[in-house]
Amino acid sequence: MGTFTRISKFLLVATVAVAASLGLTTCGPNYAIYAVHVTAARPTNNLAACKMTVTDESDHAVLDRFLLAQKYGGPDSLAQGCGGALTPASGNIGTFSYSTSRSSGTLTFKVEGFDDSGVKVVQSGASGPQNVAAYPPEIKVEVTMSPTP
Repeated sequence: MGTFTRISKFLLVATVAVAASLGLTTCGPNYAIYAVHVTAARPTNNLAACKMTVTDESDHAVLDRFLLAQKYGGPDSLAQGCGGALTPASGNIGTFSYSTSRSSGTLTFKVEGFDDSGVKVVQSGASGPQNVAAYPPEIKVEVTMSPTP
């Protein structure tokens, strides 16, 4: 009876190990992480808010007009983001992270800068289509906003 018990325990442990390794390799999403660097071609002081829209290869909105919040670095650094009618003289709006569990296709990032009314778009820009790829590494995306007519 002892041999049978040892074989049963071995088979149980082997089955659990195989199931666990399959679970680790086949479950869970593969995240794509994007670092979206936003700049303004012509710095201005009338950007009150910026919103980002992400579309897929079929031009369907995956993320629609997400507000890019203003963030501050250390006490000696410039503000990052749109808000309070502030755009640094360098034209650098900031870098914002976006992640998705999509595993294929492309994404396009569009950023619009709004005036104090929150209705009129005064600057806008978009990236080209970006292939979806699992992290790492972070996918770097550049969006340069230009004044709108």
